[in-house]
Amino acid sequence: MGHYVTLLRRGFMNSLVIFLLVLFTLNVFVIFLSRLNWLVWIMAGVIFIISSPIVLVLTMNSVSRNVGDGIAGAVAGLTFGGLLIANAIILIIVAIFVRKKKNKLV
Repeated sequence: MGHYVTLLRRGFMNSLVIFLLVLFTLNVFVIFLSRLNWLVWIMAGVIFIISSPIVLVLTMNSVSRNVGDGIAGAVAGLTFGGLLIANAIILIIVAIFVRKKKNKLV
C-alpha cells in the first residue's frame, strides 16, 4: 500500500510540474504578445478564468479513471483549477497596475 501511495505522489508531482511549465509558457506568451497593453492582459485573465472549470472537470475525470479514486481526482482538479484562477487574478491585477502606470506617463 505504501508503494502505491508513493507512485501516486510521483505521478501527481510530475503532472503538477508539467502544468506549471505550461502555465509559465502561456504567461510568457501573453507578456510578449501584449507588449504592456493592459487590455490583452485582462482578456488573458478572463480566458484563464473561463477555462478553469474545463481544466477542473477534465483533470478530475482523467485522474479518477486512471487511479480509480474520486478523492485524488478532486484534489488534482482543485489544485490545477485553483492555480489557473490564481494566475488569472494576478494577470488582471498586473493589468490594472500597467494601465495606471500608462495613465501617469501620458
